[in-house]
Amino acid sequence: MIKRHLSNILGKTTDRHLLAFFIDDYGAIINHSKEAQMKMFADGYNINKSRFTQYDCLETNEDMEALFDVLTFFTDINGKNVSWTPLALPANPDFEKIRLSNYSQYYYKTLDQTLSELNDHDKVYSYIREGINQRIFVPQFHGREHINIKLLMDSLQQGVSDAIITFKNNSLCSFKSVDGKISSGMAFKYKDNNELSSYNEIIIDGLNCFEKVYGYRAIHFNAPGERESSKIDKVLFDNGIQYIETDKIKKDPTGNGNYRRNFHWNGQLNQFGQRYIIRNCVFEPTVSMGGDWAEYTFKQIEIAFKWKKPAIVSGHRVNFSGGICSKNRKEGLDTLKRLLLKVQNRFGDVEFVCSEDLFKIMYD
Repeated sequence: MIKRHLSNILGKTTDRHLLAFFIDDYGAIINHSKEAQMKMFADGYNINKSRFTQYDCLETNEDMEALFDVLTFFTDINGKNVSWTPLALPANPDFEKIRLSNYSQYYYKTLDQTLSELNDHDKVYSYIREGINQRIFVPQFHGREHINIKLLMDSLQQGVSDAIITFKNNSLCSFKSVDGKISSGMAFKYKDNNELSSYNEIIIDGLNCFEKVYGYRAIHFNAPGERESSKIDKVLFDNGIQYIETDKIKKDPTGNGNYRRNFHWNGQLNQFGQRYIIRNCVFEPTVSMGGDWAEYTFKQIEIAFKWKKPAIVSGHRVNFSGGICSKNRKEGLDTLKRLLLKVQNRFGDVEFVCSEDLFKIMYD
């Protein structure tokens, strides 16, 4: 925990106990369904390679209902419920159209279209709209799709086995480039600087797509799969992104597999006036760590508050996903409830905030 103390030293302070949850991957198709997962396994795909390939799938009606039950169970000193900031995606590949093109053209389908076509997901979009209105589920931008499009299309055209198997089953479980240097979920990682122009186009279209799907412009960005270059900061700025998530020590790609290391802290300004944001707590109950995640994350929140910093809790949708395994969802939400009870018992004046509200309090 010494590193946690050190990571909270720099940045603006506050006497308020502000608690935010930044949760990645909402809107992304990973496993299409349990049936699709079993077909992939039968075809030779290793579904146990990660917690995401084991448990993650597009949020279901039951996932949203169960999550909202937990978020609305708790109220803070201001009478507000827990506020989730899903780092969300507004689109996924249009599997059928891409197949019909014989893998020669890329097409996408917006999230609202996809959800309306799936029985166990047909109420999710209504939950999203309700969550936004109640300020308990306020998405921000995680890219247009959670896939490296160039890698996807190259892999399909080259017949890469894992890519073919997962795509055939309308899924986006992970696979790697032929040289093993890029994982499929790293949407903005690149080898050649010439690829940056296509990323700019994806970001511009993605932010417009986000507005159509979620009803407002995003102001906050976290790259899917990380490993994005700071060279995209300008196009993000030009299209409304004021806050960019990063690491304390960021490996900034410069192309051709090379990096430079940059040091960051919460609230740091870049050349465009955007602020860099760093998560200072972690909550990942699907990761085995030999202890209790509620206690582990609570101690990190205590450290953040000790240093008069907001507690920004990092997590992923997979921790609360039940479409593949309902037990996984129950265990994740039960652990979340225990964490929130610990926080409220220790900090009666805690304030639940989404990222937009947090940034207004800290930086406006």
